[in-house]
Amino acid sequence: MLVILVLLVIIIFVSVLNILSEILSKSKCPDASTLKRVVLGRARNSPGLVSSVQKHLGRCEKCRSKIDGIVNGAKNEMEI
Repeated sequence: MLVILVLLVIIIFVSVLNILSEILSKSKCPDASTLKRVVLGRARNSPGLVSSVQKHLGRCEKCRSKIDGIVNGAKNEMEI
């Protein structure tokens, strides 16, 4: 019985952490220009910024979806 209780507490704890992570990732999205600088490698002189944006991208699907547009836009600029 104690094992079941411990497992339930662990499951609830993990669920709460996932919810909090989701909330935090959506509330602190980098602005478009910062996201573009990091994705295109133009922020190499700011390793802290790069690291925080990379961590954010690991949690935020909305920002990850913006990356395709950034990359495609950069490809179009190179073709001109």
